[in-house]
Amino acid sequence: MKKIIGLLIVLLFTLSCKKHEDTFEFRISGTIVGNESGELYIGESSRVGDEVPIPYNNYKFEYKGESPNLYSSQILLDINGEKGVLPVVIEPGEMIFELNYDSLMEKSLVHAGYYNKAYRKARQEYISNFATADYNSQIIKDKIIQWFKNNNENYFTIDFLSGWESRGDFLPLDILGELIHSIEDKNLIKSREYIELYSIWLSKTDSINRIGKKATNFRLPDIDNILISFNSVANKKLTYVENSKSWCGNSTRRSRELIPIYEKYKGNGFEVITIVCESKLDRWEKWIQEEVFPWVCLIELEDEIAEHGIKYSSLLFKNSSNPNYLVDSNGYVIATSLSTNELKEILLKTFEPEVYQKDNENIMEENVP
Repeated sequence: MKKIIGLLIVLLFTLSCKKHEDTFEFRISGTIVGNESGELYIGESSRVGDEVPIPYNNYKFEYKGESPNLYSSQILLDINGEKGVLPVVIEPGEMIFELNYDSLMEKSLVHAGYYNKAYRKARQEYISNFATADYNSQIIKDKIIQWFKNNNENYFTIDFLSGWESRGDFLPLDILGELIHSIEDKNLIKSREYIELYSIWLSKTDSINRIGKKATNFRLPDIDNILISFNSVANKKLTYVENSKSWCGNSTRRSRELIPIYEKYKGNGFEVITIVCESKLDRWEKWIQEEVFPWVCLIELEDEIAEHGIKYSSLLFKNSSNPNYLVDSNGYVIATSLSTNELKEILLKTFEPEVYQKDNENIMEENVP
């Protein structure tokens, strides 16, 4: 397994920002039942702010685009999703929908689009069978596992599991690996969600960046499109690696909280690396220029993920809700999923042991009755 991961990392060393020769074209069109004109939205990704407005008139709409890979998207009839969200798959060729303005999720239909038809059918079947099931029951778990195995070549299965596995251990690791490797559809294997799921499985299988493990030497481009490796930045330093989000206010706030910490301890051998997985290069560049973080900031473009078949944001980070890890000066992971206060405590203990000890003594004295 380590040999496989090593080969994948080597492949990623060739990462560059370029247009892909195998990019496919797609066309989304259809009708709106119940509303003659207005504006609907199609997501270029799952991120807030990636919605593309599409006008419709005489109950009809059309949108053309291109992509290097299949990916899970959504159609909204209002920007806030108050009228519901319809999951769709961006796939090559023609996708035709009949959208119901008053009941988007329940009554809308898919008239064309191989992966979309299969996705909707599987989704309805899964909800019908398991929406109210007791997931703590082993009998139910076995039925769900069998259902996934029977529907392994369906985009719904990949999309569902990529979301669940990023938050915990939904399937036993061996069964997850068996299911992943049973998929033969080349379009599915290149999809964003498959790559994410595969990277999560790979991370769990080889305990990537778990406490006590040697930190993975990833390599990603910076603002100047220069490939930067982890080892070149973290050489003999205590290094904090975070997965931030250029489109998310909460993630940006957590990154900003690191600035005074970095300024205080950078002279002691403390380093920070921020990774952002993005679908839009210009949005990340604007974020970097506005925030002016005083450390190394790297980008993982989703178009490049499709080309190389692995997603660092899923491979490197254990916790999707608090994705970060701390590496000691010898290159071993010593902590993961740290809050800002927990990071401060570790740095205080490492670089100011006398102050740390005094603070602990004061706390103990305060707690004495």
